[in-house]
Amino acid sequence: MINLIIVEDLPIVLEGIGFLLSQEKEFNILHTYTSGAALLRDFNQFQTKIDIIIADIEMPELNGIELTKKILKKNADIKIIALTMHNEPEYCQNAFLAGARGYVSKEKYFDDLRTAIYKVYEGDYYISNEYISQIIQGITKEVKPINNTTLISQREKELIYLIAEGFINKEIASHMNMSLRAIESLKSRLLNKTNTRNNASLLVWAIKNKVLNLDTVS
Repeated sequence: MINLIIVEDLPIVLEGIGFLLSQEKEFNILHTYTSGAALLRDFNQFQTKIDIIIADIEMPELNGIELTKKILKKNADIKIIALTMHNEPEYCQNAFLAGARGYVSKEKYFDDLRTAIYKVYEGDYYISNEYISQIIQGITKEVKPINNTTLISQREKELIYLIAEGFINKEIASHMNMSLRAIESLKSRLLNKTNTRNNASLLVWAIKNKVLNLDTVS
């Protein structure tokens, strides 16, 4: 069972998200809030139970970015998915820099949110597809290539392609016939080798270094 908190200042959107997620047997909605400040006031009674918080980026009193920082300062084990109408790269970057693990479009929440929750719960990251191209353009300049891409092994290339296909670590382990721990170790070494911090920046690095061809990704 995945325990959720939803924070959204628009009642009609909050109601819609709550209804959608209540239909999933694996989801348990602990509480819903119309402001981040209200959640913080109640946080102590929920913090040991919360798995994921779904938070709107733009809210009165306390926006989703600042809420993310405050929540993770109190409990770094909680995972946060940002809900947004913004496709500008800086909003997504700020959300992930604050510690969010997912970035989901309000316009596509019905399609994306369930998938985002499962991926984030498993320890992965999630970005709505409609934002990926803008985000890649926004962060490409920040990712430095390495001089010799032959340093990337065939197994590491396979890992990159599976990440690009949207598979989570557990699914990648099955595809590559490796243990979950081995996949996590392989990914950690690859991030270190490429001087990247997460899946998004790793994929940008792979595109810049021509390790990944987007035409081959479904």
